[in-house]
Amino acid sequence: MAPSSISSALESKDVDVAVNFPTNQYPDVADMEGVEWLAQIEPIYDYIGFKYGMWDAENSTVDSNMEEAKMGDVELRRAMWHAIDNNAVGERFYNGLRWKATTIIPPYHKNFHNDEIETPEFNIDEANNILDAAGYEDVDGDGMREDPNGEPLEINFAAMSGGDTSEPLANYYIQQWQSIGLDIDKLNGRLIEYNTFYDMLENDDPGIDVFLAGWSVGTDVDPTALYGADAPYNYIRYESDNNTELLTRGMSEEALDIDKRIEIYKEW
Repeated sequence: MAPSSISSALESKDVDVAVNFPTNQYPDVADMEGVEWLAQIEPIYDYIGFKYGMWDAENSTVDSNMEEAKMGDVELRRAMWHAIDNNAVGERFYNGLRWKATTIIPPYHKNFHNDEIETPEFNIDEANNILDAAGYEDVDGDGMREDPNGEPLEINFAAMSGGDTSEPLANYYIQQWQSIGLDIDKLNGRLIEYNTFYDMLENDDPGIDVFLAGWSVGTDVDPTALYGADAPYNYIRYESDNNTELLTRGMSEEALDIDKRIEIYKEW
């Protein structure tokens, strides 16, 4: 059944149970008589990804180059985080059924999820101050910041087409980043079809600098398949000795002690 037809099917009593009801339809039917709504934490999360390198197919490993990557500067990324009101994103685009994440280990893994991690709060002034201090200035007076070397900084943002919220959500991110003087827009001026989008990520399309994607996680918390140095699905192409060490420890003999495993993943 098409997702757009589920609400009417419930109302007409053509179906008795609807699993994975579309959250964007919930506000319209929340008060429907004769229906009981049950909710649960889903094993999914969305994230903003920054490209740090390439996939080395010959050696089956991530080739990360933070120093040369356009998005390698942590101050640039931190400013972009401050420019986004993630709580408002959850309310405005997902009717309050999604919320700001503190970590890429979602609350589905409740023993390992850490909701006490301090993350950058929405603060446009702070975002601008960070960019100013890091040397991202509008050198030529066009309203857009250049990089610390005075060179143009053009950022391509990739996001998938599909749902009703896809376009307005992508536009929101772009609008917020442009408001702090970043020259950023959709890659090729449009959203990208689902399969094409992931083909481009897997093949390290050189046009992608920043992207919006999401993951479903498994029943076990181990995130190595998504963020390990030898993981093709590590689309951000990030790796470090510390990252590898913690992921390895999380699946080692010492992690048979659940408290120790929790400690390892909270450090990760």
